[in-house]
Amino acid sequence: MKQNFDTSALRQTAAEIQGATMPKSITPNMVGGLFSALVEAQGEVIEALAALEREVVTVKVNGYDGQGRVSAAGAKVYVDIFSIGGVPTVAIPRQELTADADGVVTFEVFKGYRYAVFSKIEGLGASFQLTYLAGQDARTIELWNLPVGVYMYGLIAYYIDAEDTYRCVPVVTENYEEDLGSAIDMDWDVRDGEFCEDCYYLGVLVSSENTSFYIEQNSKAENTLRWAASRQYATAVPTMPLIPIEPAKFDGDWNAAWEYALELARQDFDGNLNTAKILAFDGAAPAAKFCESIEVYDFRQAFLPSAGQLYLMYLNKDAINALISAANDAGWDLEAIDNTYYWSSTQEDEFCAWGVNMGTGDASYGSKSNFNYVRAVSAFQYKY
Repeated sequence: MKQNFDTSALRQTAAEIQGATMPKSITPNMVGGLFSALVEAQGEVIEALAALEREVVTVKVNGYDGQGRVSAAGAKVYVDIFSIGGVPTVAIPRQELTADADGVVTFEVFKGYRYAVFSKIEGLGASFQLTYLAGQDARTIELWNLPVGVYMYGLIAYYIDAEDTYRCVPVVTENYEEDLGSAIDMDWDVRDGEFCEDCYYLGVLVSSENTSFYIEQNSKAENTLRWAASRQYATAVPTMPLIPIEPAKFDGDWNAAWEYALELARQDFDGNLNTAKILAFDGAAPAAKFCESIEVYDFRQAFLPSAGQLYLMYLNKDAINALISAANDAGWDLEAIDNTYYWSSTQEDEFCAWGVNMGTGDASYGSKSNFNYVRAVSAFQYKY
């Protein structure tokens, strides 16, 4: 049965509601009441935060100069804490912590938040940058700072008989050694109650004062991939820096704006942090997803390198390829660094991301919907 509505009555009712809910003027008492409510609400938020569970993170920094241990006293540890996909979305400014005489620092992270951590020791390369999701009561992370340069990178596994566990320490060699165990001192860090169970290579290490990563097998995508999934195209990844070209900031000088942005892109060494943020926001992002998903070794984190890390690969391409060639001659299956244009994890704006031409070293940006080649790099977790 059709129902008739009295529209004039409805309009009158709407006007009455508006008059009842919207005051004609704001009085001092109203303002005071609003501020009191805000202060009270803020106190409730602070109290709620205090009750949130935290993961206590202990970072143990270690130094290795290619021969033996180097003191990690006073090492710098850099921590980035962020949350994407929840409420609120937040990124705490990078914290610089100073390790004690034993190379140890401790900090806390709210459970459910993510964080990235790496270390620096003067005279050595930066450690691998590792990322985690805080979800347990306590975690210990082992970071190793290795020599600056390009090396074959491997591990020595010490078996701890009393605990039925293994402890891993790094080893580097300037050339590929077919019999690694005979070419190195396998007991360089052995402790009482341990014996050397095995040693083996993982890949080619690139180590600089700002970043370290290694190149392993099966790390290049067979086909070109988009940077962003279509659902999230044209949206900037929250909390990730944007490095756009902005001529207006340089009195319209496009070349000056370009050089400035290019330098900023080449100073981005946070590939693992970037990848974690991309996937937290867009779990189907093809380029980052490929890197996260490659199957090689359990105790490592594979990620989409940043523009700075790709440029570092370009600068060291000849040395990297020489080691790759020697390893492949011995039966490995490493992809040489070719002259292809590769996606980086560095964001230009909501529409574009940076990439690097490995033939020329030139960086440029392209639409996140474009298809380009992808090459993962890795960081090893010494304590899982």
